[in-house]
Amino acid sequence: MGSLNFKVDEKNLLSEKQRIWNQLNENRLLRQKKEECRKGRFLHEKCYTFKNESYYKILRMMGEYYIKVSDYETIGLRQSEVTLYSYTFHGLKTMKCYAKFTKYSDKLFISQATTRDYFKMYDLEKE
Repeated sequence: MGSLNFKVDEKNLLSEKQRIWNQLNENRLLRQKKEECRKGRFLHEKCYTFKNESYYKILRMMGEYYIKVSDYETIGLRQSEVTLYSYTFHGLKTMKCYAKFTKYSDKLFISQATTRDYFKMYDLEKE
């Protein structure tokens, strides 16, 4: 039996290496941008404490709603289920909803309806 001879095209090999390097560089830049946005989100938010838990206040919602700091830190670019809290005379009331961030904004996007994909943009109260 004879041996197989593979002819390597160096030009295609270099272009493939360059494409891989470019993709890795884009991924690195995207990770850096996400980290900068994440750090920027937590700089000046006013923190409230109810029953030894820390909350951020969400502005421009109907009523006063709060989100736990631990829940807020886990929100990413994909929608995730979170619990919002409303502080009343009878204690904290809960509401399930979906929240996410987008690449182009550092605002929090919340969908109160679980049956449709309609998100509104909200800010957190600053100090």
